[in-house]
Amino acid sequence: MGKNFHRHQIAESQMTFTVFILSCADQSFHIGTTKNRSKRLAYHALGSNPITAKKLPVELVYEKSFELIQDALSFEKVLKKATHTT
Repeated sequence: MGKNFHRHQIAESQMTFTVFILSCADQSFHIGTTKNRSKRLAYHALGSNPITAKKLPVELVYEKSFELIQDALSFEKVLKKATHTT
């Protein structure tokens, strides 16, 4: 039991959260946060997200990783406030 718990702690401490900015075809930007970068970017690129589906293609123009979700969400909020986007 002790080994599994320790392994779980290590996995949690290595998890990162990514704040990203996508440039959309309509010249707008989409800002978001994810814990699975590749899956989320594919989701947007395939038009599966209703916010960006009509703005394809999208291109990743910025990303920053954080260890804590609170830090990632705070940074996302700052970016959205500064750019007035969703």
